[in-house]
Amino acid sequence: MLVQKTLRVAKQGYKKIRGVYFYILCLFLANGDLVFATNKIENSVMYTGTVKLIKDAFRAVQVISVLVGVIVILFLLGKKQVEDDVDSKVTKKKIRTVVITMIAILLIVEILNLILGYYTSTTITM
Repeated sequence: MLVQKTLRVAKQGYKKIRGVYFYILCLFLANGDLVFATNKIENSVMYTGTVKLIKDAFRAVQVISVLVGVIVILFLLGKKQVEDDVDSKVTKKKIRTVVITMIAILLIVEILNLILGYYTSTTITM
């Protein structure tokens, strides 16, 4: 009995929500300015600021990843010089991991740049 009452109330709530969505959709379709915005978003301060923020963030990620990677590699190369053969092999694997990580970070940033280039009017150049 309680389950049936709960289901009935849920169906009524769903019908009300569906009606509200339909009403909002009719309002949007009736008002052409809301549906067909002509360069209002593209020229807004928030949009252009967000695009600039993304550009700066991509540049920062690329520069920081390369700098940190080079510093870690230099540290590991110095550490490799004073180690014996067994530890040297472990350090060599760590250097390889750092290089692969740096390449992966740069590739991910470029892939995101390519994807965002499709959604923005201009691509984000570094």
